[in-house]
Amino acid sequence: MKNIIRIILGGMIVVTISVLIFTACNSVKPEANDAIYQTPDGIAYIANVSGAVPKHLGPPIQSVDVILVKGANTADISYRNYIETTSGQNRNDIFNIGFSNEPQNNSIPNLSNGSIVLKVIGLPDGITANVGSGAPNELFSWQQLIQFMITTNVKLNMYDFKIDVQINGTDFGTLPCTIKVI
Repeated sequence: MKNIIRIILGGMIVVTISVLIFTACNSVKPEANDAIYQTPDGIAYIANVSGAVPKHLGPPIQSVDVILVKGANTADISYRNYIETTSGQNRNDIFNIGFSNEPQNNSIPNLSNGSIVLKVIGLPDGITANVGSGAPNELFSWQQLIQFMITTNVKLNMYDFKIDVQINGTDFGTLPCTIKVI
């Protein structure tokens, strides 16, 4: 308790809370290149943070950029559409969601918890998904994490599924995703 009080008095309560939440919620092994790293701008894959990556973690995580349009609103989404893993692992997929329209022309209001709903559709037996609540990281921008849990009994194969994107109750469509168990 004295350490926590010292940290709070030292002005680092936000960092302390982030670390505690991160430790409790992230069950991806710290050696994994897709482990979540808290930055001042939001969350990132540890392999993509300059200076934070031990050399043995391998290459950075690649994301794809997709544009979904619904009416006058355009959602720009960056996410991992392909995940390669062995069975018995947990894998992270960070969704960065922004809006192209000028704020004065955009009918999407400031976002809060529950404004963006990501729904995983068509996962096979043995793979489950935990969709986080998400958080804003700048004006008209949102980050949300999906963690996939791959059990040890999942067979080696490619598994295709979709992620439905809903913003303020409006369905913007689905995004394709693949998990390859090797």
